[in-house]
Amino acid sequence: MWLPKDERWVLEGWYHVIGEPNKESPGYWKGDLAERLEKPKSWKAVATYLAGGQGANDKELTKEAVLRLLPLMGRLEKAHKVLEERGMIGQKPHESREVDVIFVTLTVKGYDLGRKYSGWWDRSGLWFREYKDHWLVMLLAAVVGGVLGGVVLPLVLDMIR
Repeated sequence: MWLPKDERWVLEGWYHVIGEPNKESPGYWKGDLAERLEKPKSWKAVATYLAGGQGANDKELTKEAVLRLLPLMGRLEKAHKVLEERGMIGQKPHESREVDVIFVTLTVKGYDLGRKYSGWWDRSGLWFREYKDHWLVMLLAAVVGGVLGGVVLPLVLDMIR
């Protein structure tokens, strides 16, 4: 299954962070996770909520940082919602209602797909499997275009001379 970019990056990131199915992640602040949508290969550098002391109330954010993070957090929440509806992750908020701190669990289905997204070879295989008919049509169009160009172009050039 080929998912949209944000969902793909989030699922791959959770695969790297959690590392096994049905295991709950430590808590993470959504702002730190949202920044990973800009740099998807940096998921291992995300500090957990308790270890890094990064919560919505702990972090001093400038106006520019808030304006940059808000759309990213919206994208992250949408990706989490869709992945949860597809049965690939489970998520729950912080028990004491700390703002924007979440805990995520990968299901077996999400773990398997995250593993496939984490390697280039498997990821390209998923992409090709999803769009194989499209590429057959493109290949056929290129061949037919080449043949027609080889036949029609000389005829048009002869007519011009």
